[in-house]
Amino acid sequence: MGKIHSNKSLAIIKAALNRKSVPISSIEVEVIDLYINITTVYMSIHKAAIAINSDIKTILRREKDQKEKGINTPYKKQYIINVKRK
Repeated sequence: MGKIHSNKSLAIIKAALNRKSVPISSIEVEVIDLYINITTVYMSIHKAAIAINSDIKTILRREKDQKEKGINTPYKKQYIINVKRK
């Protein structure tokens, strides 16, 4: 684009690019498959949604219902979903 950055700006950019941070997941999702009776723990809602062929919003909605109403019915008549926030 033709913009020339100052040495201070370049140092900040280089430091940001070289940063080695590991993303910390604060939400675990436990999925119990009722058909094969296996419990799997996923480290994020996204991974759990992919595994059960669902949407992230569906899992969040089910978590909300579980907290408000105390109901945890099987999703697709196959999966019991428990969201554990740390």
